[in-house]
Amino acid sequence: AASVAAAAAVATGSAAWAVGAGPPEVPRRWPLVGGLLQVVGLQQAAVAADGASGTSPKAAAAIAEFLNTASVYAVTDESGAPVLEPDPDRPGKFVGKFYMEPEVAEQVFARLKKERAGAQALEVRRVPMAEVYVPFVADGKEEELGGQLRIEPVEREMRHTRQMLDGNPFGPPGSVPLFLCTDLTLQGQNPPTEPFTPAFVFEKDLRSALKRAGAKPENKGGPKVQLAMLQTIVDQIKANGGNLSPPIRVVDHEYAETIADMRKQASAGAAAPGAALAPSVE
Repeated sequence: AASVAAAAAVATGSAAWAVGAGPPEVPRRWPLVGGLLQVVGLQQAAVAADGASGTSPKAAAAIAEFLNTASVYAVTDESGAPVLEPDPDRPGKFVGKFYMEPEVAEQVFARLKKERAGAQALEVRRVPMAEVYVPFVADGKEEELGGQLRIEPVEREMRHTRQMLDGNPFGPPGSVPLFLCTDLTLQGQNPPTEPFTPAFVFEKDLRSALKRAGAKPENKGGPKVQLAMLQTIVDQIKANGGNLSPPIRVVDHEYAETIADMRKQASAGAAAPGAALAPSVE
């Protein structure tokens, strides 16, 4: 069974859990990630990958800020190397996937465990997207990794994307849609952070955030939901030497729930510990 030997350090030291137990609780943090979450052994591999790809440290740091606290989930071998399978989109090639939902990773784990019973010990690991995206997904060399590593978008969000694009194609396999509204901005307070535009992994989380901010529904003249591709924004950051104005941050479901909880506490008159949220819709 194939695994990515060169990327074995990607998940080493990251959280792993038994199938069916659900992901481990991760402390909710505000404001944005101030520094990269460190995965054992990853920094050396990332430096080597960045040197080969030409991604500047400034651009890599800016991409990490853009990816925010979003996590991805991978089925790995015991060393932490993502499992490779034949790529249905590219005959004769192999692919390893990082999933954006733990439930999907667990389903893949169950299938592979059955198919490879007794041949390979597998587990599901959770890793920060910011730690794997640039060195292994965007800039990873397939010939060195043994296959292509990519982020697998959420299937139902792909359906929403196709509807927004009237069924037109929106990119190659691994294209991750993000939903945003340029009229919606968020800002951390205590300590204050720079206002940013949230780019939601789930369209429903964006619509909930707009509703909490007091915006009208789109069909009643409210702000319009817009679509962007994660890779397109990453390419813009790299092309601009690490600058992205106005700032955009990825908001996954867990982070969206953090926003909702803070709004509830603010409405109840109870300040969130060490944090506050200032959303606005222009």
